[in-house]
Amino acid sequence: MCSRVRRRSGGLKQRVYDTVGRYYARPGNEWKTIKLPEAVALARAGISIVAIYQDRQNQAVDFDLSKGRFAGTTAYNYAAGVIFQTAGSAIYFGVDYDASEGEVRDNIIPFFQGVKEAFEQAAGAHAPLFRIGVYGSGLVCRLLRDGGHVELTFLSQSTGHREHRVFLNSMNWNLSQSAETTLCGMDGDPDDTNPTKPDTGSFLLDLGSLGPVPSPPPTPTDDRYTVIASGGLRLRAGPGTEFDVQSVLSFGAVVTILAREGNWALLDTTGDGSASGFAYSAYLRKV
Repeated sequence: MCSRVRRRSGGLKQRVYDTVGRYYARPGNEWKTIKLPEAVALARAGISIVAIYQDRQNQAVDFDLSKGRFAGTTAYNYAAGVIFQTAGSAIYFGVDYDASEGEVRDNIIPFFQGVKEAFEQAAGAHAPLFRIGVYGSGLVCRLLRDGGHVELTFLSQSTGHREHRVFLNSMNWNLSQSAETTLCGMDGDPDDTNPTKPDTGSFLLDLGSLGPVPSPPPTPTDDRYTVIASGGLRLRAGPGTEFDVQSVLSFGAVVTILAREGNWALLDTTGDGSASGFAYSAYLRKV
């Protein structure tokens, strides 16, 4: 759903919708990301939120261990530090295509292992602990659930994807997506909650406790670095040249390295402890 949810939250409640699914995403995809004023408006209307992290996750190359770590870090920091998501609730991660069993084994499971590592690392610093869910086909949901890689499953509406009907009939899902329609003047898809598994991992924002929530990034360090690339240094959405360029850091800019992925460094460029993106570490020199 889009930001118009803020203005239509009362109407949604009147139509007996008590939960909405809203997105988190990496920097550069802010157009689809829920903002705090919307979460507050939904809470005032008594509507809970199901959080779903989704970028371009529609082919096998979008999934591996390092991308899972990046997605987990990004989602966790946004949930804890911006939205103030309730501890114990869930963040679902999208697998938005008909993945084969081999792709699940070789790409998607490592991705979710990376998500889990990122979550555990943040929770180890006394931050809120969130649970992990998956949105995807019946095959994806079954393999990740049975393998213990996720706690919650959200079955996509794509009936032609692998094992859709089998997983739907198994009643092992927490949420099941229906075909898109118009709700209160907005485009959206109505979703079913499993009557035998009413836990969807949703959360109702606690309006009485909004405030700074500790969400330290993974493997923090006090080391500060300066950009030595004369033409500036590209800041990317992930640890590799296949990721989109988010911005260019100017020569002499001072940053903090939060974590390393091979030759790439996850940077805090603002000094507030949040992850800004990845840069090639050879062009950084310790201050």
